[in-house]
Amino acid sequence: MSAPLYCHMLIGPPGSGKSALAQQMQGLIPQSCIISTDQIRQDLYGDPTHQGPWTDIEAKVKTQICHTLAHGHSIIYDATNAKRVWRMGLLQSLAPSTPAWIGWHLTTPLATCHQWNQQRSRTVPPAVIDSLYAALKRFPPHPEEGFVAVYAIDPHLVDLHLEPSVISAKLAELSRSLTNRANRTYTKSSSKSGVSPRENSTSGLGQGLVLS
Repeated sequence: MSAPLYCHMLIGPPGSGKSALAQQMQGLIPQSCIISTDQIRQDLYGDPTHQGPWTDIEAKVKTQICHTLAHGHSIIYDATNAKRVWRMGLLQSLAPSTPAWIGWHLTTPLATCHQWNQQRSRTVPPAVIDSLYAALKRFPPHPEEGFVAVYAIDPHLVDLHLEPSVISAKLAELSRSLTNRANRTYTKSSSKSGVSPRENSTSGLGQGLVLS
């Protein structure tokens, strides 16, 4: 049986460990593809730090998402996605043509983000990290933005390179949670309509899940 096709959105300020998590997830999710705004900037401008017009970058993001899904591959979207308007704007513009989206909120402490930022080959101005960290503190991701689930993960508490089983466990837990919720929806819908669960082909995931 093939793995469910999901779109995974990584959410966190610069230096929070998103790219490392994306690489680990790609190794654990069959036929998955990383879509990175840094790589898109590199392709467009020859420099991942060059911001450029967001409309141009967003157009590339959407094109790559649609192309990847058309080939039956899962998406791992690697970008800060730190502001609610950014997350909702993308999800609303892609719905309902894409599979279910899972939000992965990296809750790396601010001090660790600054520390890891200094260890990178290219650094982000500290003020940018502070601003995006504060934005996530004010408005953390929530299922009502368009996710079927939001998963909080703190990479600084565990070395994901040495313990990829942590990610595997979270993915398995997520799959079980979504399956159980879908089954409960089937049962409730069937009870109200008088149709047996096997005959009812419509499922829903309600308001989504917030997991940690």
